[in-house]
Amino acid sequence: MKTAENKKILAENILYYMDIKGVTKQQVCTSLDIKYSTFVEWIKGRAYPRIGAVEKLANYFGCEKSDLIEDRRKKDNLDDGLSDSQRALILLAETIPAEKAP
Repeated sequence: MKTAENKKILAENILYYMDIKGVTKQQVCTSLDIKYSTFVEWIKGRAYPRIGAVEKLANYFGCEKSDLIEDRRKKDNLDDGLSDSQRALILLAETIPAEKAP
């Protein structure tokens, strides 16, 4: 059983990657064939998905499973002086294929 803290971290990370990708809850659910009510439980920190669902989410967002389940603030070492918005832009820029980059 996952702790409340694990659920909260996962929820925050899913919302973070949704914001970066610019997708809605419904779009994620439709793309990954996840029941909407189940997904809402995950992003509210009330439930924790099985590892297979975490893997589907990671593939969808273009990140590692660890990026979803680990505390991003500790992992990123927030003492780098960047805001969450700046980090999000950097992450988004890293996903642009080289042939499309300016």
